[in-house]
Amino acid sequence: MRYAALLTAEALAELQRNPFTCRIAAGDPLERELVIPSGATGHVALFHIESDGLVVVSAIRHQRDDDCHGPLSARRQGFA
Repeated sequence: MRYAALLTAEALAELQRNPFTCRIAAGDPLERELVIPSGATGHVALFHIESDGLVVVSAIRHQRDDDCHGPLSARRQGFA
């Protein structure tokens, strides 16, 4: 398994256990962003807390993507 994929899998497992530790995205306390560090860069995952123990990840982007600045939820239409 690639190193970045392993880090992402570990971060998402932690996200399931502690979703409220991630930063709030766009002012909605249930929509949050998880920063997944990987060396000098990393990824950002946008997710929504649906219920206790259930989160829905709507996007994962590389931090160096041109459109990955500021809250992800403001640019949701840009995600494939």
